[in-house]
Amino acid sequence: MSQASATSADGTSVPYFTVRRAGLPGGTAEPVPTLLYGYGGFEVSLTPSYQSVIGAGWLEDGGCYAVANIRGGGEFGPSWHQAALKQNRDKVLARYIYIYIYIYIYIYI
Repeated sequence: MSQASATSADGTSVPYFTVRRAGLPGGTAEPVPTLLYGYGGFEVSLTPSYQSVIGAGWLEDGGCYAVANIRGGGEFGPSWHQAALKQNRDKVLARYIYIYIYIYIYIYI
């Protein structure tokens, strides 16, 4: 498991975790199938946890599981959460899409 962050187009640093089977290095020439999950709401922080379906059915077959901590969660306190409310809700989706693109293009996982 590793944690990193990507800086979105508007300069916001968005943290994410990737979990993969040991022996599958990042930055390979070919991407591996990646299941991306994102959460950002109610000031709740989300970290990767073991889920048997993902572990047995996805990671063991060489897939990668990524968790994006998009705005709205509690990772950086109330202001991080409040910046994603009401008229700024579209930014949450935009950052989720950015993490997807970042992982696919720059990390090749």
